Amino acid sequence: AAVALNEPRERVSRDPEWYRLRYELFALALHHPALAPEVRALLAGGRAGIAALVPVALGETREPPDAIAAVLLACFDGLALQKLLDPELDLEAAYRVLTGMVEGLTRRPS
Repeated sequence: AAVALNEPRERVSRDPEWYRLRYELFALALHHPALAPEVRALLAGGRAGIAALVPVALGETREPPDAIAAVLLACFDGLALQKLLDPELDLEAAYRVLTGMVEGLTRRPS
C-alpha cells in the first residue's frame, strides 16, 4: 500500500500545476454544467485506474475496490489541495495515516 500511495504523495511537490489545473476543471464544471460530463468522465477514469490497482496492492479487501478507489481519489485530491494552500501541512504524516487506513482494509484470515 505504501508503494502505491507514493505516486500521488510525490506528485504534490513534483507537479503542483497538475493539481492546480485539476481544481480549476472542478470549479469550471461546477459553474458550467456543459463541462460536467467531461470532468465526471475524468474522475471516473481516475477511480477506475485506482480500482484496478487495489487488488494488486492490497490483495483481497473487505470493501469493493471501486468504493476504496473513490475514497482514495478524494484523499489524494484533498490532501494535495491542503498542501498547496498550506505549505506547512505535514503531508508525510498524513500519508502515513492514510497508508495505515488502507492497510486496515485488507481481508485477514479468520
